[in-house]
Amino acid sequence: MIFNRLSKMSRSHFAKLAENENDLERVGRPKRAELVEEMIFNHIVTTSSLDTRKKILDIGCGCGTFAKKLIEQSKRNGSEITFVDSSEVISVLKKENPELDCEQFKTVAGYYPDIIKNLDSDYDFILVYSVVHYIRQPERFIRIMSQLLSPGGILFVGDIPNQNKKTRFTTHSPEFAKPKYSEDKDFTKRFSDLKLLRILWMLRKSGFESYIFPQNDSFPHSGSREDLVIFRTTEIKKL
Repeated sequence: MIFNRLSKMSRSHFAKLAENENDLERVGRPKRAELVEEMIFNHIVTTSSLDTRKKILDIGCGCGTFAKKLIEQSKRNGSEITFVDSSEVISVLKKENPELDCEQFKTVAGYYPDIIKNLDSDYDFILVYSVVHYIRQPERFIRIMSQLLSPGGILFVGDIPNQNKKTRFTTHSPEFAKPKYSEDKDFTKRFSDLKLLRILWMLRKSGFESYIFPQNDSFPHSGSREDLVIFRTTEIKKL
């Protein structure tokens, strides 16, 4: 993770994860979740037309499956990618992917909000997956990230926990609401229907097309999480 508001314990936890040899365990998933990671990445590609994007920013990139797939994709279509995460994660990512030394790739090691000064303001795709619930001021973070989009760009904020969604499915279908993989902490309390709708209203008021999507039933925490997809289609107002 990349956020200076994380506790020292959390930072230590994610730094320790990066030492795992298995790509899935590096991002906190069990080895058996390989197919799930593949499905999630394909979902992101489809939702955002990722194959056509030429300047990509991955916030909280990790050093596992997603980062490696983005590297493979950029080799095919010539896209430029900026990877952002802690120094420990970036160190592992660069060690295992020596091609990151070329101009096509950029790495930024550090914590939000300090990393902002090292980013550009014309990305046509920004990925923030399973990250935003670690931030104390997610609305501000999303607002800042949306301002970094170029016209036609997409900001994909994925895997957002929603306590109200969890409650709805717990009431009507307990088995569906139960995560398929265990979570050490219940992050669903960080977001609610009201908070997400406020974020949606803020974005739309400023000229962004923005939508909340349910996750695929086969995703690990689909009973309690949602995706926020933000499109910059026109000139935008100052948020």
